[in-house]
Amino acid sequence: MLALRLPHLDGNLGVKCEDSGGAQLPRLGRELASAARLAGVAGIFHSDELPAYGISQDEVEAVKAALGIADGDAFVLSCAPAWQAELALEAVMMRARMAWHRIPQEVRNVVVSKGEPADGTTTAMRPLPGGARMYPETDIPPLRLTEERWQKILNNLPPTREQRRESLAGAGISDDQIMQLLDRQFDEEFLAGIGSGDGNGLPAGPPDGLTLGLAPGLEPLPAKVWATTLLDSTRKAVGEAVGCLETAVPLASLALSLQVRGDGGMTREGLVPITTDILSSGAWPLGGPADAAATTALLEEITNRAAAQGFKPADVGDLSTIVDKVIAERADFIAERGMAAMGPLMGVVMAEAGGAADGKVVSELLKQAIAKFL
Repeated sequence: MLALRLPHLDGNLGVKCEDSGGAQLPRLGRELASAARLAGVAGIFHSDELPAYGISQDEVEAVKAALGIADGDAFVLSCAPAWQAELALEAVMMRARMAWHRIPQEVRNVVVSKGEPADGTTTAMRPLPGGARMYPETDIPPLRLTEERWQKILNNLPPTREQRRESLAGAGISDDQIMQLLDRQFDEEFLAGIGSGDGNGLPAGPPDGLTLGLAPGLEPLPAKVWATTLLDSTRKAVGEAVGCLETAVPLASLALSLQVRGDGGMTREGLVPITTDILSSGAWPLGGPADAAATTALLEEITNRAAAQGFKPADVGDLSTIVDKVIAERADFIAERGMAAMGPLMGVVMAEAGGAADGKVVSELLKQAIAKFL
């Protein structure tokens, strides 16, 4: 029988008592016993529950005298082979010390008696694993890892988040867009679209200045425009119109439509309907364009469909005529509002142009016309 003094814990180990539902209330003595059982002993005796179990009050006093127990101290007894009793009391000591600082994070085990939970109580089973815990795979034989294979693994690791962020840093987009591209895992597609990546998230500009991974022969897209398209709801809108998942819409189809728009062959308003038309009509080849010639043919098809469906930008000369007409008809309104008339008149000009006007061009023409009028 070995004993352990527990300073300042007298009256804190508890005695067995139950709640109104018949379940044992938690007590520190029970937790100390759970810790001791990890050494294989059946349990412990602690001073808050003694005399009991055949241990008399005289024997309790004798133990207190042997241990030099002061007022407020408690003690624990373990009856087992010496080595096992020592392990049990060491576990008790560590658990008692922990009780002063925090509730331990551990896996709990329901106490079962005769095939059913005894009274709703639990005991400590094992500590919760940390973030670095890994389970060995028991069904696979050990693999001898050679230095050559280890170096091959090190040389072929995917880029870290910091490396990916650095690859986007000089692309001319905002920090917010960079973080969104990383969070949504669009950095590789972005780099491929602007012709500054190898399709794997690392800088490696292609020798011919053309993009990789989207469509053969496609010219690099403007960084801000491509980043915005990847992050906004354009792809989702096309997916809903086609009747497919957003992720099923080929990014290359959006890239080609953006190329047409950048070349002046389609208005911004035509991006979603024309891309939808190309995908749903069967004009888009399975797997995307196979070569540069197929890409060129698709660009021409998108341009033609945009013109046929009224999404070709109006000629600047025609827009100037429309702007002059709107200015003349609303001279009093402009004289009253000044440059503040630009907002309302933008909508008027766009409507007059039949939706085939580039908003940027209209804004600049209106600004110049109003300034000249004033």
